[in-house]
Amino acid sequence: MKNTQTLGVSLLVLGILIIVGYGLYLFALAEDVPLIIRTGVIVIFLGIVVVLLSLIRERLRDLKKEREYKAK
Repeated sequence: MKNTQTLGVSLLVLGILIIVGYGLYLFALAEDVPLIIRTGVIVIFLGIVVVLLSLIRERLRDLKKEREYKAK
């Protein structure tokens, strides 16, 4: 990817993370929602984040191997 595309994607992801993080923060502090529901939603969200990060890491590792294979 070109530098400007990487910057654009990075800013987009950062903006989404800020908004989602703030939403989760407000949700976690909401007193009208039962604690078990708040905890469950936050744990589900964290699980999704862990899965996505592991997939991104795996894809980056595969890209590195593909580049090494093409170079040979």
